[in-house]
Amino acid sequence: MTLPLPLTTARLTLRLMEAGDAPALAAYRNDPAVAVLQGWDLPFTLADADEFVAATAALGWPVLGDWQQVAIEHDGAMVGDIGVHRTAEGEVATIGYTLARAAQGQGYATEAVGAMIALLEAEGVRRVDAATDPENHASSRLLLRLGFELVGRGSSEVRGVTVVDDLYVLRLPRLPR
Repeated sequence: MTLPLPLTTARLTLRLMEAGDAPALAAYRNDPAVAVLQGWDLPFTLADADEFVAATAALGWPVLGDWQQVAIEHDGAMVGDIGVHRTAEGEVATIGYTLARAAQGQGYATEAVGAMIALLEAEGVRRVDAATDPENHASSRLLLRLGFELVGRGSSEVRGVTVVDDLYVLRLPRLPR
């Protein structure tokens, strides 16, 4: 059986995280402009990143009933990640994505998330859920561009504070345009 990862797009590689990714992960997770809308604890130290990467890499692909973080690589360097949580049955996934500030605004998130959705669809996922802060207009535009529908509002906790989320759903298979 051939593993679907690494997955190569026009400019990026989606792959399981590796030990060498920890410094980049710690750097962008500690960037206040990146972390402001995310739920991980701060500070996110290099030791935290080492532990996170080791645990994530050990999971393999696919992971059912839990989260898996997939590295987004550009020109040999990790520039972000996509989190994927699939139900135990594997037919519903929730995704989230984070890019280092220097990698934002270049279409990498659209390219990477689009490729991940295509992989999930090929693996039998029938619905993908996502949530974003209503003020994160770039993320909202990305989800709409990829075919997600805004279905309502919910809430989550970010470092002890309840925040509002816009909730999105993408039903698969997508119909040809």
